[in-house]
Amino acid sequence: AGRAVCSVFPYQVRRRRSLPPPSVVRKAPAFCWMSSERGGRLRLLNPLSIRFSQPRIAGHFRDGHRLDEAAAGFVEMPLLSARDVDPAALRADSAPGVPPYDVLLVPPFPEIRVISWRPKLRRPDGEAQRDENGDAIMGARAWFALDNRRLYAMQSAAAKRWPRRCCVVVRCIEEMPGSEVKELRKFRTTTEGRSIEFGFDSKVKGRPARMWRWPMDAPKGTVRSGSEELLDAQGDYAEDLWD
Repeated sequence: AGRAVCSVFPYQVRRRRSLPPPSVVRKAPAFCWMSSERGGRLRLLNPLSIRFSQPRIAGHFRDGHRLDEAAAGFVEMPLLSARDVDPAALRADSAPGVPPYDVLLVPPFPEIRVISWRPKLRRPDGEAQRDENGDAIMGARAWFALDNRRLYAMQSAAAKRWPRRCCVVVRCIEEMPGSEVKELRKFRTTTEGRSIEFGFDSKVKGRPARMWRWPMDAPKGTVRSGSEELLDAQGDYAEDLWD
């Protein structure tokens, strides 16, 4: 995972990212830059199985470019078939075999950081739910994003391709350095991360906030009952995921 591809969105080249693991990628596009990120393990994960850690996001990045614009800038790459995989290229600390995905999505920004986490269950007002002893009630373990706006773009891109099973490269954070610890304090989702609220957009006056979850962007009639729960069963730790 040390090689690299370049973003198709020039506005995001301030940061760099790693190429998808070469053991599963057929051929990288002719783009060109390296990752400056360190720490964690690079793994493949369906973005629709990743949860939002915050309750709301803006509709644009800090540089002003809209999230929907980024969602339209993903590049599709095929994965290797089982007969093309060299067993020696697979890592011992990752899931065995060929990843169960149909296509790899290469985003126009660096890979997102994710953490396996049990969130506090919260009421709609943001207050933590507590049991009869006053202890916080914890939700089920899942993968949560530390980069919520990028996750929205990933989920929107993957939802538009549903029911094809998409995956992206993520950086699984296990040891939490100071900057990530501060971000954990922002884990305030009131929906266990299954939906996100768009805040008011400073670039479009009068646009109201709205709740969003990925089935809203999927082709009509393709998301069946239980689809979201089925996506959750991909492994709770980095060694359960594909390299």
